[in-house]
Amino acid sequence: MREEEKVMNELQAATRKMRESFSGFSSSLSTHQSRVSWALHHVLVLKREAQNLAPVVQRDKQLALQVEQLHQQLEQNVTAANASLARACSAGGSRDAVYVVPLQVRRSFPL
Repeated sequence: MREEEKVMNELQAATRKMRESFSGFSSSLSTHQSRVSWALHHVLVLKREAQNLAPVVQRDKQLALQVEQLHQQLEQNVTAANASLARACSAGGSRDAVYVVPLQVRRSFPL
């Protein structure tokens, strides 16, 4: 009987140690699970924000394209004005005179 009690006590002590060990593991697992849950929530929030920004980014791309087209048109108009002024001056005109220069005006997009 004595030997059986000793074995039983050892088994109970081992069981307590295992419970403590698993309790720590369970706590660690729970902490990790909450971190993963928070990270997933954060990813979903970022995804929703990115989806909300997509139309704004597309609009800004279109606006940048329109600005680039206007810039090119302005450069062409300045070049045409300089050429017209140079022709007028070489034909004997005064640099201070008023000249009519045909300019391109394209309104293919809303402003």
